[in-house]
Amino acid sequence: MRPRVRAETLFKIFAGVLEDCAFCFAEWEDEPPPWEGPVVQSTLEYSGEHEGVMTVAMPAAFAPEMAASMLGVEIDELESTDDARDVVGEILNIVTGLVLEKTFGTTADVNIGLPRIAEIEADAWRALDGGVSVSMVVDDEHRMLG
Repeated sequence: MRPRVRAETLFKIFAGVLEDCAFCFAEWEDEPPPWEGPVVQSTLEYSGEHEGVMTVAMPAAFAPEMAASMLGVEIDELESTDDARDVVGEILNIVTGLVLEKTFGTTADVNIGLPRIAEIEADAWRALDGGVSVSMVVDDEHRMLG
């Protein structure tokens, strides 16, 4: 039987990464986010002894705030919108490494790919459903899904 990460474990890892890297605090949310407008989505595949896909998404309007916090700069100091999108990918990269370690141990032979980042409409995100997911509220107002 293939190990599967539990939603509670996934939330704890995401929340810890957000707190440590971006100084954001997450709370569990029972319902998926009611997003409108564009969503920044990062997807990362892993392969080898175990294989799968990890995805994180957040409203595009929140990505610059997250990036500025993670980089220790003001939003208007970001060099481009790519900075904000890249941070979403980096968060997923960190979370994926921690999830794989927790799920498969430190000796598993697993290769982590590069994050693919895209901006999609909220309706397209709602159509992508599968696997274990965690909905969370970050800093009392922004919602993310991992």
